[in-house]
Amino acid sequence: MAEPSARAFDPTPYLVALAALLIGLVGAPFFANLPDDRLILARYAAQLRETGWLVFNQNERLLLMPAPLPMIAQAYLGAELTFALSLALGAACLYALGAAMALTRAFRLLAAGIFALGCPLWVGAGTPYPPMAALALLGLLLATRSAQRAAGVAFAAAALCGVEALLLVALMILYAAREGKAWRFLQTFAALFGMALLLLWLYYGNFWEGLLTFRRAAPLPVDSPSLPLLGLLIGAALVPWWQARQQPPVALLGAWIALYLGVLGGVFRLADGFAYAPVLPVAILLASQLFQRTPIASVLGIGVAVGASVIALNSAMTAQPSPSAPPLPSEARSVALPSKDALLLGVWRLDQRLIALDGTLQPVLRRFIERGDLNSALVFYAPDVLGLASAEDDWRYTDAFEALGYAPYQSERTFRREASIAPLRARGYAANKVFSPDLSLNSVFLGVPEGVKMPVARFELRWEVQRPASRPITVEIQLGEVSRRTELPATVFSAGDFKTYHALPVPPAPLQGFTTLRIRVIVNNGTLGEAVIENVDLRGITD
Repeated sequence: MAEPSARAFDPTPYLVALAALLIGLVGAPFFANLPDDRLILARYAAQLRETGWLVFNQNERLLLMPAPLPMIAQAYLGAELTFALSLALGAACLYALGAAMALTRAFRLLAAGIFALGCPLWVGAGTPYPPMAALALLGLLLATRSAQRAAGVAFAAAALCGVEALLLVALMILYAAREGKAWRFLQTFAALFGMALLLLWLYYGNFWEGLLTFRRAAPLPVDSPSLPLLGLLIGAALVPWWQARQQPPVALLGAWIALYLGVLGGVFRLADGFAYAPVLPVAILLASQLFQRTPIASVLGIGVAVGASVIALNSAMTAQPSPSAPPLPSEARSVALPSKDALLLGVWRLDQRLIALDGTLQPVLRRFIERGDLNSALVFYAPDVLGLASAEDDWRYTDAFEALGYAPYQSERTFRREASIAPLRARGYAANKVFSPDLSLNSVFLGVPEGVKMPVARFELRWEVQRPASRPITVEIQLGEVSRRTELPATVFSAGDFKTYHALPVPPAPLQGFTTLRIRVIVNNGTLGEAVIENVDLRGITD
């Protein structure tokens, strides 16, 4: 009788993937829409799906999170299915990696089960970390099978889920070098990842500017079980790692855990447990070796799996704050609230521009805040609704607050702009005025109001400063017979080229033809100089 083939078909990995997929589909809806940073990713996905642009706000080319691949996946698959597929891929790869770690089928199933029920992954549904973990596992599996080029593809995809994956890539280069295949891995990874960076640069311009501006939110209470569970698994992984630390695969896994925890926890001090989900399967893989060697530890492993399931389900059923629409006028096209976290508690249309007054969503706003120019910030963005529930009152004391006609709306801390404005840079004029050896005005751009209801003209002034100012500077803008003064802190006029923005309420009558624009610079109540621009075109106002 013929012997059975050594390569007989094993359906177990597919069954593991199917089980994990079903678990993910059941659990994801409870977590995918929690009101935290994952809603930033969800808005990118919704914008791509509905408008064809991968942006947070329409007409605002910024990349706030280094996760373009999950954004694209969620746009066409949805957050729940993206998470479930990540669980399925990760569980199947973890089961296959168990063979390389000399685990029996029972303990490979145990490892896959703990992974599929792991609270950090569940709480991370809708974030980039589950797909990053799955793709990293796929890369590890391919590397153990000497498919270094394919591993480079997998890790390039993982790096497009988050820069945290680059830590493992650095270790993988060393691992591939041991087999003399580092060039294959590095060449493939660098080509794909470099091409992706080029595309991002062509699409967003300085795409890293948004990444450096964005700030993470504090973790939700539902995430609290993640870190203790990770600590338990990593503690169980220490014993088998120490015993087999000389073996390259084990050394790689241990180094990955240590480097990831050291950078994210020690350097960036991230407190949300789901951010550490990528090291969860690695810890499970090492801990499973301990479970297999020690019967008591195996009971502990089963307890961890059951406990993780209970924790996840209990957290899922806990009442969480759900996004709700604040009382705002339906016609509002732009909304400014004190922080990004406050914005995430609302339900917004995709055509609404969302502005965080702490500067965590807009690099331009952050630069205004850093140099102390809240007046220019308010004129530049001119939100239809300005919510100051927990913001500083400095926004109310700017000249722009009055000039733009903000009035209370339904509460003492919420304001609606009553003035009619137009887009900036509608019309540009050369000024070429030297006020002093240290201060010059190069050009002026004017936004003509769109309607006759409290019309306000907005100005963009482009300055050149040789030395930083040592005292406040007042800028007076006179359009025809109407004028307004704005005092700006000395910190606004730092050395270099920069812009300030100003608002000037103008009666409707003068806005029908041409007039003269005068811009005066005043220091210590003395006029430093005056720039005069003749025949400024004010035509085009509509009823």
